Amino acid sequence: MALGKLGARGGFGSLGVLGTVNAWSPTRLAAGTNAAWWDASNSGSVGVISGQVAQLTDLSGNGNNLVQSDASKQPTYNGQILFSGAGDYLQTASNFTVSGSTQRTIFAAAKNFTSFPTIVFWGAQSAGNGFGLDCKLATAATGYVWGQSDLNFGTPFTGNLGLLVFGNDNVNSYGGANGQLAITTVADAINTTAAALAMGARVSGITNFAMVQIAEVLIVTGAMSAALRQTIEGYMAWKWGFASSLPGGHPYKSRRPT
Repeated sequence: MALGKLGARGGFGSLGVLGTVNAWSPTRLAAGTNAAWWDASNSGSVGVISGQVAQLTDLSGNGNNLVQSDASKQPTYNGQILFSGAGDYLQTASNFTVSGSTQRTIFAAAKNFTSFPTIVFWGAQSAGNGFGLDCKLATAATGYVWGQSDLNFGTPFTGNLGLLVFGNDNVNSYGGANGQLAITTVADAINTTAAALAMGARVSGITNFAMVQIAEVLIVTGAMSAALRQTIEGYMAWKWGFASSLPGGHPYKSRRPT
């Protein structure tokens, strides 16, 4: 069967989720800082075969496309990427580079269904070589640099989409759920060696399969200001329909960023 590009309402063609003219998007990030961007609402970037995802194209322009050639391991497409937790995952076809920067932040619009899903994991399960974001049901979301400190933050969301953020800036690790930020003054050392990245599992040995639904993931490198972080939070929250979950006082709780 031919590979199709399926729109998020089940048809073929283009779709914008809650689109607004002049709304902010990751295309406005500074040159060289948009390391990877996977968006399930972009009909042209989701390669679907019989309702299953064979490829999720990286919209950053860096070629970090997520692929799965084995049909038995392909997640389902329902307008978002649905991982069953039973061995399905996507992985970059080649090593994923981050332009030598040890400062990086992951943003993910997702919801989880099980106890220990890995949303994204880059690198190896060895000290300083892995960088990941999990969401633990009934405990907390967790961002971590492998072999170093974990940062638990926020309340997991199982019924609706929510926003998870984890980053490291060589001074602090920081993480948040739906715009509520937690910070630890631990400067984890992150290896800059190019490595593969997986969505829905840990790429090293392909373990910790997730039962999770992922709408969008963005990885930004370089310094992350509070203003930029909140802009990206607002962008995802309005785009995916959970702006009301942002905390009072968030600059984009009542309006989308432009």
